[in-house]
Amino acid sequence: MTLYILANPNAGSHTAEHIIFKIKESYPQLAVNIFMTVGPEDEKSQIEAILKEFVSSEDQLMILGGDGTLSKALRFWPASLPFAYYPTGSGNDFAKAMNITSLYRSVDAILEGKKVGYMF
Repeated sequence: MTLYILANPNAGSHTAEHIIFKIKESYPQLAVNIFMTVGPEDEKSQIEAILKEFVSSEDQLMILGGDGTLSKALRFWPASLPFAYYPTGSGNDFAKAMNITSLYRSVDAILEGKKVGYMF
């Protein structure tokens, strides 16, 4: 399994790179491919690049960013594929509504194949 991370390094708290470091450090057995947005509307091209490599039966996506990053990325992510989200924005309303507070809980859920929330 490969964990694909779509990260916005400029989202609110500017902590995406630190979060990626924590994931790699805490889960050394996990293959991680990182895709960083480079502009305000780059989510589409990054998702397209991820999907070229992504194996839906094995791989997982984690989005790091704020509400805007999440919203833009999910416009292009197939609804049939799971994703995880960890907030690094300034408002993080989606994360608050879904009670997403723990990075490790989010990554563990991915590794265990668990669902901790649903998108309709």
